[in-house]
Amino acid sequence: MSTNNTSAKPTPFTVAESFIGEGIINYKSTNNMNTNNNASQTLFRFVSLRNPQLTETKIDNLGFIHRPTDISSFFSNQVSETDSALAKFQSMERASKSFTTALAKESQVESAFPEALKLGRKIAKKEQLSNQDKEDSITIYDSITKEQYESLWDNLMFQTVMQSDFYVKEAIIHVLKAIHFGYVCQLPSTDELKKINGEDLMAKAMEAKVVLPLRFFGDGTDNSGSNQITNKPFTVGRSSGASEDPINAQQLPIAIQEQLKTEGEKISELSGISLEKQSLEKLKSELEKTQKAYYKIKNKAYDAAYKEYLGKYQSEIDEYNRKLDEIEAKITEETSEEQIRAWYAELGELNVPPFTFEYRDELNFEDFKTKLSLESLKLFVTIFTDANGKELDFSSINVISDRQLQLGEVAVSINEEFDTYAEVFDELNERLSIQTQFLFERTSLNERVYANLGGVLIPVNDSTNTLSNTIPRTYYLKANQQSGSNSYITFYYQAESNTWGTASAKIYAATDFGIYEETYSNISVSGNKVTFPSLLINKFGKVIRTLRIKIFFNNGEDANLEFSGFAMDEPYTGVLYTERVKQDIENPSEPGTTPKPGTFIPKHFGVKRLGIADYLKVEQSIHAYVPGEVSNIENVMASELRHKSSVSRDYSEITDTTSESIETEKISDTTKTDRNEMQTEVAKEIEKEQSITANTRFSYGASKTFFEIGAGYANNTAQHDSTMQAVAKSQEITERAMERVLTKINKERV
Repeated sequence: MSTNNTSAKPTPFTVAESFIGEGIINYKSTNNMNTNNNASQTLFRFVSLRNPQLTETKIDNLGFIHRPTDISSFFSNQVSETDSALAKFQSMERASKSFTTALAKESQVESAFPEALKLGRKIAKKEQLSNQDKEDSITIYDSITKEQYESLWDNLMFQTVMQSDFYVKEAIIHVLKAIHFGYVCQLPSTDELKKINGEDLMAKAMEAKVVLPLRFFGDGTDNSGSNQITNKPFTVGRSSGASEDPINAQQLPIAIQEQLKTEGEKISELSGISLEKQSLEKLKSELEKTQKAYYKIKNKAYDAAYKEYLGKYQSEIDEYNRKLDEIEAKITEETSEEQIRAWYAELGELNVPPFTFEYRDELNFEDFKTKLSLESLKLFVTIFTDANGKELDFSSINVISDRQLQLGEVAVSINEEFDTYAEVFDELNERLSIQTQFLFERTSLNERVYANLGGVLIPVNDSTNTLSNTIPRTYYLKANQQSGSNSYITFYYQAESNTWGTASAKIYAATDFGIYEETYSNISVSGNKVTFPSLLINKFGKVIRTLRIKIFFNNGEDANLEFSGFAMDEPYTGVLYTERVKQDIENPSEPGTTPKPGTFIPKHFGVKRLGIADYLKVEQSIHAYVPGEVSNIENVMASELRHKSSVSRDYSEITDTTSESIETEKISDTTKTDRNEMQTEVAKEIEKEQSITANTRFSYGASKTFFEIGAGYANNTAQHDSTMQAVAKSQEITERAMERVLTKINKERV
């Protein structure tokens, strides 16, 4: 900063006001800056939605049209007051399918309530109403019967849930507004009503909003303290306050529902085949164990019976064997056949009964009852007995014989074509082969596609699997209950990315078999959907009283599903509505900041959240200027010119460090072994035998003389040659090669 003082008269050194700590040297106090410049700057804006404050004035607040609590409804018996908002809405969806509406078209509403609809449209358009219109509204209010009013509310709730016809819903609301306006026109004005609604009650009534009843669309019940009008059997505009949690009754399009059902049926079929295959494998495994135990026990029983037999007749057998040995000792080469037969005839046969062993059949229900699980026993009875089409009661199981079983009042027998375990295993193997083939035919393989970029394989998402007409988090739920087979629940939902995969899920169910809880975790997205394993396998029969599913997603959000009176073999479709999981405990001093679990944010079809929106804006402005510290003081003579400049430099230092390390290791090991073995054996044997004999004989007598000469020669030669040769050759080669390449690159920039 520079200062030029050219005045002839020296001025004393002064330090004037400083501005935000800036030192001003030899500066006269002539600052004309306006310190009152408080221009505001907007930091941010937001809207806060809070619940209407109707706790004290809800009975007489004419700005809302409530459903009277003392009128009946078609949906009263279908929805329980103690259920949550989500369970109520799902019950309303199921009940709406059987609701018969008499106001399906706008023309039907117009023909049923012509004057009321005409006046209601004027009110909706905010047209100026004449005195005649006000008198007509009173006539309309007086002419409406209780049955007509009940029909209007039932049809309004039906249209809200099913979203059948938007114009019919708007026409019904116009009629309700006309009736409400007529009620206000004949209502005597009091100070209390003016205090609540203002001086002009009719103007307040013309802006009235229709509120869906808490009894059917929220957590809690309608506990209105309103009194009925003396000249009417019902009241209009006097009901409990609006629900804090209105429900978004967004109905899925028919095409999406059919798509979910088609995919769900495929999953149910595959799950059923897979469960049947698992049941067959389990039955086969248990039968193999039963077979081993059967033969083991049978062999022990055989050994014990034979030991007992020997212990009883061992002396007779030993005596018989002794006599037999004596006979065999007498037999020589000179013994004739007649003598031998006589000795054996005298001995006779062993007078001991033959050994016999009896044991139960291989396939016997006594073993099956004790060794097989209940599910395997049911499957065995279904496949290998004559129980086709019979009503079987497995709560009472009695064994009649090896091949007959009493189930309640029905007796079943093993088919005659199955006598051994081998025949049973052949049948099971054939069925397993069929089920495996079915799974191969009906399962679509998710092939992973890779792209080669510079020698690097990178996985590529298959965009053909993405369904453009799907709605995220739409779900399919069905309880599969088949006679003689497995009972299970099929559940899956659509997911647009892996962030909507299931981190964990908890299933709670109250069935006719008992109360069960199941937990699942880490179910990833495959083919744009998250498919749960089969739920509650064989844990329900014909009734599921309550079913609750709590899902926590990978992105930190959660969703709830709750059903009461779950129907068998009927598919359920809808949308999983989510809310952010709270990490901190909600401040009790600020109620209503977090929506209650199981509620919806209303969308579409003219349904809006009841509340008051506050527009909030945060601004900042300068409050004041305060003196700062003097940064520098210098003495300047009169007529002296001094310059001072300050230079500020910013230095930055960038250090790039790159280190690269490549380590290559190759190991090659080859081992070769040859072995040759040869064995040769030659054996030669020659036997020679030679015999020469000679004899003479001389005799004489009185009359004759005999002279005999005899000679004999015998030569016998035998030769045996034997050659044995064995050759063994073996070669063993072992090769081992290992190559390891380690590349390490470290880059650092400071």
